[in-house]
Amino acid sequence: MSEVAPKLLPAQKIDYVVSQLDLSPTLYRLTGLTPVYTAFGRDMFDASVERVALVSEGNNMGSVTQHGAIRHTGKQLLSVQPYQTDFDVSAAENLLLSLDKTAYVLLKNNR
Repeated sequence: MSEVAPKLLPAQKIDYVVSQLDLSPTLYRLTGLTPVYTAFGRDMFDASVERVALVSEGNNMGSVTQHGAIRHTGKQLLSVQPYQTDFDVSAAENLLLSLDKTAYVLLKNNR
């Protein structure tokens, strides 16, 4: 990044999960706009929020956090890959299903 815009954005290393959903909120912040912006992603440079990357595999979905990853059909858990011993599978599953439901309702209502 420092080669592209060294005076605008200093080079830095990010050592946490980010996803393509984080691009829009990051670019939005970099424009300097201040109105409230709602998105599934989070500003990539904001290390203060819990990070989750959502993935889609056809009809299946998944999430990746610093603690671990899960894959799900929407009805049953397919796989669990813990990265840390404190990975709470139940909480990860609830978060994934909640985000999926939220996305469904927002898209259904054209929001």
